Amino acid sequence: MPSIKVKFFGLHDLTSQIGNDEFKLELNGNTFGDALKQLENTFGAPFRKAILNNEGEVDNTIQVVKNEDEWLSRDGFNYRLNEGDKLFFFLMIAGG
Repeated sequence: MPSIKVKFFGLHDLTSQIGNDEFKLELNGNTFGDALKQLENTFGAPFRKAILNNEGEVDNTIQVVKNEDEWLSRDGFNYRLNEGDKLFFFLMIAGG
C-alpha cells in the first residue's frame, strides 16, 4: 500500500482543526476513494464539512489535483494512487 502526500490549499477551517495543511498518508488501499475514506476516518467531521458533499463525493467547491497536473473528477473514486503520489485539495474561489 502506497505512501502518498496530501496538501490542503485555502481550507483554513480544516487545517486549523487538524493542525496541519500538509502530511504523508500511509494509504490503506490504492485508490482515490480509499484515500478519501481514510482521510474521513482520520479527521472526521472537519474533513467531511470542508471536503465532501451530502452524497459523500468531493464538494463542487473543491478541486483535487494529483501530482500537480492531473485534475481528478469529484466522483472518480477508482483513480489509482501509487507510491509517492501527491494529492492537492484546493478551495475553488470565484471571482472576476
